[in-house]
Amino acid sequence: MHPTDKLRKTLRAYVSNAQHNEEKLQRFHQQELQFITAIGLQDLIEVIHTEYKKNFNLDYVSLLLIDEDHSVRHILKTLQLDPDKLSIYFSKPLIDGSLFPQGDNPLLGSFSNDVISSFFSVTPVSLSTAAVLPLKRGDKIIGTLNIASKDATRFIPGAATDFLSRLGCILAVCIENAINHEKIKLLGLIDPLTRVHNRRYFEQRLHEEIDNSLRQNIDLGLLIIDLDFFKAINDSCGHPAGDLVLQKVSTLIRKQLRLSDVLARYGGEEFVVIISKSDAQTVYEVAERIRLSLSGDAGFANMNLPRPVSASIGLCMLPQNPIASSIASIAKHLLKRADQALYE
Repeated sequence: MHPTDKLRKTLRAYVSNAQHNEEKLQRFHQQELQFITAIGLQDLIEVIHTEYKKNFNLDYVSLLLIDEDHSVRHILKTLQLDPDKLSIYFSKPLIDGSLFPQGDNPLLGSFSNDVISSFFSVTPVSLSTAAVLPLKRGDKIIGTLNIASKDATRFIPGAATDFLSRLGCILAVCIENAINHEKIKLLGLIDPLTRVHNRRYFEQRLHEEIDNSLRQNIDLGLLIIDLDFFKAINDSCGHPAGDLVLQKVSTLIRKQLRLSDVLARYGGEEFVVIISKSDAQTVYEVAERIRLSLSGDAGFANMNLPRPVSASIGLCMLPQNPIASSIASIAKHLLKRADQALYE
């Protein structure tokens, strides 16, 4: 080959490689913007699992998050998001710097590598190579983004780690900001004393659950729980003792419920529970378990209360063909019926 032809070929290779890198850089830049401009945690998760997966032709994407206090799981439950369906998994703080000896650099290699595959809570079929991107904030790793491909040449150790490292750092900031944003929003929906949801959240969810039940033709039950003679506890033992009773009562009620049930403090010594996808008999049994758990708990005996703790509970079910036309009117009617049942 003539030296000039060889030089032209080399130059074309350099230009092609530069164009390829420019295109790759542009794609990563656009993806970063999608992460940054996502509104809220739900939107960010959707971008990760749909847009990112599609834009980079990935066969599998999952998130592994460290969630020691279960706060992220609580947020997802509040947003009515199923972590399993979104390929979001949780880990105790087993992820440490020793797994990422080169700082923020991701782990790339064969999916058969035990270290890499350990980050995937499920083993998708036919995957060949994978990359594990550490999501790092300061010196702390908050989780990993795990991506995989059927292409045996896709994630080779040392290849494109600069792009992936940058992407992991930006995504870590976005995830942490989104989680903190959701926590701030939840502060306005949580009762500060009992740490269960407040009346505002309950009313919002009741409307949503009624609408969902009517559209899908599924059962919906409502409980109003009122502590008997609670004023006597405050009058004889003081409000701090009354607060302790309310905190313990909320814990005992929650133990009798499923994750999908909604518990809220309605006001004073009243609590409300929304139970979906359960018939009247099942809802009644839940109410009876709550009543017995409160009256039979030995923990109250050590508080020197003027009388045993007990509760009255009103129950009503959503009618299959409610007379009221609007969701707000149906919700008001349900609350009225449950309140009437309580006082009976």
